[in-house]
Amino acid sequence: HRYFWPDSPPYASMLRAMGQHFAEQGHEVTVLTTQPSYTAATAKLRQPKTEMLDGVRVIRRPMFPESKRNWLARLLNVALFQLHIKLHLLFRRRAYHLVTATTMPPVVVAGIVSTFARLRGSRMLYHCMDLYPEIARISGGLPMGKGPLPALLGAWDRRTCKKAWRVVVLSEDMKRTLAARGLSTENVRVLNNFSLEAAPDLDAQIEPTP
Repeated sequence: HRYFWPDSPPYASMLRAMGQHFAEQGHEVTVLTTQPSYTAATAKLRQPKTEMLDGVRVIRRPMFPESKRNWLARLLNVALFQLHIKLHLLFRRRAYHLVTATTMPPVVVAGIVSTFARLRGSRMLYHCMDLYPEIARISGGLPMGKGPLPALLGAWDRRTCKKAWRVVVLSEDMKRTLAARGLSTENVRVLNNFSLEAAPDLDAQIEPTP
């Protein structure tokens, strides 16, 4: 995932709580992510390149400086994060049993993870916070016409869902949307997000490094 604690998106803290939970169950857990960068404030919270945190190995890869108004830098970082994923999955000495990805950045990261996990014989779990390109069409983020981009993204995401060992969605509505794509939903599970209030007080543990 592109963002991990102490970055500010809720999923960044959810990942830490989930990783800690699985580590406590005896699983070997690795998070591949980047330095905090979601806001100007979190970008100051530089973290170690690699560390053990709550029993989880965290690997943070470098990215270009960006802002929400700098679309070119953001697109370059999407491509760079994809490259980090490919190299990590291909050249890790021992293949993962299970690799997870979510919809951040949309479609492309999960698609890359799906392809390169299969190359190493790993299973892939696709954790869908949103469904693209449907949500982008509704919000106006993509053209409503018959342009190639929405069709390409839709076809890629359908393939990712089809090839995934499990697809986790947040609601029955999202499951029905996948079925409307013409997909089997045998590998789909509905599991809403847990409340971060039930997770450890992570904010109190932030210790910026120089």
